[in-house]
Amino acid sequence: MKNIKTLIEALKNFYNQETISYPIGEWPGKKYSNIPETLRGKPKVDEEKCIGCEACYNACSAFTIKFFEEGNERKYNIDINKCVFCGRCEDVCPEDAIKLSNEFELTYFPERKEEKRYVKWIKLLKDCKNCGEKFAAIDQINKIHERISLNINPKVSEEASKDYEIYSNYCPKCRKILSYKIGINPTKYYLRLGRG
Repeated sequence: MKNIKTLIEALKNFYNQETISYPIGEWPGKKYSNIPETLRGKPKVDEEKCIGCEACYNACSAFTIKFFEEGNERKYNIDINKCVFCGRCEDVCPEDAIKLSNEFELTYFPERKEEKRYVKWIKLLKDCKNCGEKFAAIDQINKIHERISLNINPKVSEEASKDYEIYSNYCPKCRKILSYKIGINPTKYYLRLGRG
């Protein structure tokens, strides 16, 4: 059926030949697109959804996703020149923050290299209250708290939530050293529930 429509259009315009845009454009008076919905184009990152967990960084098969820390910021970037558009980053993102778009025009002039070559985003980091080391993205810490609160035993949820607020201010090393001192050792819940 599509071929017949195309043939009819071709016959109608046999004497009015013109060049049309490919793969998207408008003709005759209607918008058209030949871009498949499943096309894996330039990755797009929703900074609001991203929690900075680094799942995309760890899963990137082409080692295209990089990050570096500057001050209290962790700066991520995806190098479009090296990306193989495999979609692993999209698959593993727990927050659906990365999506491969259908943007396929990825060439650029040298003066627009920074703007066009990289997909960039920033996450703020948390400082350890004891040693001052930056240890995780603030959004990731908040998301963990949210998920734990949903799944924890209701008998201890209020106290555990208070503990987590204390716990989340320390890096993993300081948590181990100070867990008894600051009263966040998890064995106390088991003791209270009669499991210890």
